Amino acid sequence: MSALRNLVATPLCGIRRPARLRWISARQAGTRLYAHPPGGFTLIEVLLAVAILGAGMGMMLTAASRCLAAMKQARKYQEAQWTLNRGLLDYPLLPTEEVDDWNVSGETYENGLTFSRDVEDEPIEEEDGLFIVRSRVVWSEKGRESREEVVQYVLNLEAIE
Repeated sequence: MSALRNLVATPLCGIRRPARLRWISARQAGTRLYAHPPGGFTLIEVLLAVAILGAGMGMMLTAASRCLAAMKQARKYQEAQWTLNRGLLDYPLLPTEEVDDWNVSGETYENGLTFSRDVEDEPIEEEDGLFIVRSRVVWSEKGRESREEVVQYVLNLEAIE
């Protein structure tokens, strides 16, 4: 029984020690004081993983913001096309009108875009009655003016006669 009392197993390294509670250092024991082999990641591995993850997230955020900006610009140009078509329907080029009546000074629609139309005063050639008609939609974003323009060649037979 006394022999059993003198030797008690240590759970950390499996080294038996006397019952007098004398601790053996790792150098004296010649082994590390781990109950099992070390697991997990080192601090450098964790920092490297966080840096790679941060760089990937930054690139994804940049790509997403560019995609949203492109979608917004495409939506604005689509809205400009709709406004241009609406302006052409509201102010058609009728052959019964005078050429000066084809001009539209500026019609602002509820979406904030402005439709206008200009007819060049002089025909392309004096006798042919062919006119250049420029229909445009103008809008402003962040202090910058943008426009969408359609150029039409219109033959006015009354100008020939």
